[in-house]
Amino acid sequence: MRPKATVFIGNGFTISLSHQLNFTDWHETSKILPPPNWMQIPENEDIGSGGPIWTSQEFPELWELEKRLSKANNGNSVNFYQLCEEVLKQGKTLKINHGSKEYSFSTDDVGYQIRKYLWEYFYRLEERFSSEIQEDSGFEQYFSSEAKKLSYNLYKKTASWKLIYALKEMSQAWDLTLVSYNYDKYLESILEAHGCQLVYQNPYDENELEELLIDKIRVLHIHGTLATQMNPTERNTQQTEFTGNLDDQRQLKLFFPSRRPAPEFPDLVPPGHSEEHLVSKFSNFRGFIQKLIERSDVIGSIGFSGASPDDTELKAILSFARNSVKTFCIGLEDELKKTISYQELSKLNGDGHVAFDISKVDDFLQWSKNQFADYFSPEGIEENLPNLNFGELFIVIMHLIGQGDFDTTRRLVNILEGDDNLGGNRLLTIRNYIEAELYRQGGNPQMAQQHYLQALDMIDEEERRAAVHIKLKICDCYHKLVMTDESQPILNSIEGLIREFTNSKEESEFFYCKADSAILKGDLRTALTYFKKNFDSNINRKDWLNAALSSMRISTCLYHQQAFEDAITWLDRAMELYILERNNKGIGMVLSTRAHYMSDHNHNLELAEEFCQQAIDVLRDSLDELVKAKFIYAKVLKASNRIEEALIQINEVIEICSESNFDLILRVALEFQQELNA
Repeated sequence: MRPKATVFIGNGFTISLSHQLNFTDWHETSKILPPPNWMQIPENEDIGSGGPIWTSQEFPELWELEKRLSKANNGNSVNFYQLCEEVLKQGKTLKINHGSKEYSFSTDDVGYQIRKYLWEYFYRLEERFSSEIQEDSGFEQYFSSEAKKLSYNLYKKTASWKLIYALKEMSQAWDLTLVSYNYDKYLESILEAHGCQLVYQNPYDENELEELLIDKIRVLHIHGTLATQMNPTERNTQQTEFTGNLDDQRQLKLFFPSRRPAPEFPDLVPPGHSEEHLVSKFSNFRGFIQKLIERSDVIGSIGFSGASPDDTELKAILSFARNSVKTFCIGLEDELKKTISYQELSKLNGDGHVAFDISKVDDFLQWSKNQFADYFSPEGIEENLPNLNFGELFIVIMHLIGQGDFDTTRRLVNILEGDDNLGGNRLLTIRNYIEAELYRQGGNPQMAQQHYLQALDMIDEEERRAAVHIKLKICDCYHKLVMTDESQPILNSIEGLIREFTNSKEESEFFYCKADSAILKGDLRTALTYFKKNFDSNINRKDWLNAALSSMRISTCLYHQQAFEDAITWLDRAMELYILERNNKGIGMVLSTRAHYMSDHNHNLELAEEFCQQAIDVLRDSLDELVKAKFIYAKVLKASNRIEEALIQINEVIEICSESNFDLILRVALEFQQELNA
């Protein structure tokens, strides 16, 4: 149901990342041979006595070829793509002999030595990359491994990189597949660090190409990657001829950092050697890529030149594109039009092809949103109606509602009225869900919970995840209405189901609801336990924004338990995450909460006032939190014996609450107004 996009990722992505991290002095991926002097095998490594990675003993045939080409080039270093082309011309590509369960090859082949060198080179690059981004973090106790700590530091250092946010935002709307020509796994590492859920596609069967859930991204390394490597189960170390057993090798695993030593067969396909795809006889890259391209509504490239000798393969892949496909390129504006990828993609879409400089990612995002809107125009919906099923429809509607696009949502449901495939109950479920969301966002939890209940009544038993999602929404409404007795049976019914969704958004929301319920009952200890579970769940999923909210709620619990220093520590954690997420609402919430703590203890009221003013300034677009910040400002002014100024602030709070149906805050504000007047 969702529109489908396929985006080719090239070395320009890695170069852009290097600039983002300021690694430009050593992180060079455009020149591979010879390696830089720093690239050495440590002496304590378990594969030998250490020394340079590039030697005539380790790569004899490749060494001779490189020296011969360098001499012909007046002693200058050899372009790696030219070297690969020369191997193709000389017919020295790797020859793999497949048996019924085995494969064999010769380690004397230049084609094999290229693969081994590529693995060694990119392993050393990633090894230093990992060490360069390591640093102490305020969250060490929550990282059970160095990999998780590394992931958080990578998130921190790329939080301002717009390109990664563009891919993340695109995944929330599109069924997105990233086809990387890179051997490194920076793409996956950064996406995971930013909370994206990756689907590692094993290209054995094009029929495995299924619809992606929202927020998931399919990643495919068309020439192999260090991230996923198969280890053979048999080896013969006495001969240069190697035989490996392929039984049970189809399950690939992500390694971070990559394994050392290298697999016996480093399955990295050199540029242009496209017919020698993965050693596994089960792979079907051609059929898989063909189906991927045939179904794409948008095809694009980021930092990908498609230069020779990869151009032949790229042209063959793009030949399967539909006539109606939309195309784009992102790269360096001065060089984009010279690239093969730009020229080939523009042939598919003519004048409709668009190009964006790497510095203008915001323009690309707007273009992407426009294409998405066209897909869900009345004409687009009718065209895509035959591909519809309830699960996909519910995903799309949740996305549209999350974006506040109720007009498109209603139009979608109206067009589906006559579709017998969905059935009346499912349409009623969706209609009630939409009405509930409108009431919830409009500040009317009572009407919202009624419509959620009606939606729940219509859901089939097999739609378990949708049922859990709606039940959690109902509990949230009950808690806003301070109706914990009504929410408790629902939470109890979810408890048995939530085990099916470990490390899911539903699990996080369940812990949050349990904590909220405990707060309303005055049970701070239980609330703190569940808020910490909620925080851990968010950290595991790398949902940093909700982890920040968890931190704030933990801080509040600790504050009411008189653990003031711990409460401030958790507030600082929340602030760090909100700043990284560039979330003004969260930043304002932390500032006003700090001011609240200070005013309660008459501590540094001058700084508390400054915090309030900063909070009010950043919360202009968040009315619910703005009134809370103004209320806290009034309390700070009262603590400073500036009663008249406090009255001005509280009168503004009362006026906003009266107009916006913030009944709970209004009642407390009126009581505080009486206290000030007295």
